[in-house]
Amino acid sequence: MTRRLLILILAIAFIGPLCAQPGKFSVSTTIDTPFRIYVDEILQNETPVRSISITKIPVGKHRVEVVLDDGESHSFGQYFMINHLALHMVITHQGYYFGWQQTTRIPHSELTMPLETHATPLMTDREFETALNALKSESYDNTRLILAKQIVSQNLMKASQVAEICKLFSFESNRLELAKFAYSHCGEKNRYYLVNASFAYDATKRELDEYIKGN
Repeated sequence: MTRRLLILILAIAFIGPLCAQPGKFSVSTTIDTPFRIYVDEILQNETPVRSISITKIPVGKHRVEVVLDDGESHSFGQYFMINHLALHMVITHQGYYFGWQQTTRIPHSELTMPLETHATPLMTDREFETALNALKSESYDNTRLILAKQIVSQNLMKASQVAEICKLFSFESNRLELAKFAYSHCGEKNRYYLVNASFAYDATKRELDEYIKGN
């Protein structure tokens, strides 16, 4: 065995386990607005924070989305390649645009936690498109409502998805019934205000608001 080959084998033996180690992703903000963060569509922190470090992230590509707790739930996200080196990002704000920049400065983290992987993921856009087409194929509101409840009960919905389903109904009463039913199956309760756009009358919006306050 040549010396060069021996060095190569030793390097692989050393670097291999190192590269397989889970990574770390940190996010902090330059604006005075706390946020929630999703990794691969799974919510990591129920309580909004201004900085967070997520550990034990498997090496590979992961989608990270930030939802600002600013009353309008501005959100933005992108895919990041995670490796055994820590990746630190800073949320930035310029005009109406939000984004992030990589930083070499290690931020102080308000919350440090391992990656949450056991939560139920939100319904994907592809799954929702299939469900929406099935609902559109129903000719009557009452049968569409039955199917909608079946779909909602078996998935963790986005608020925007609930709003789109509600818009399919001809009658305001059915929109409200579905909106109430779907609330407990929504993974974005902080964005449920989006459902209000489905209603034609302010009285319906107030009734939904009272329902949410009681639940």
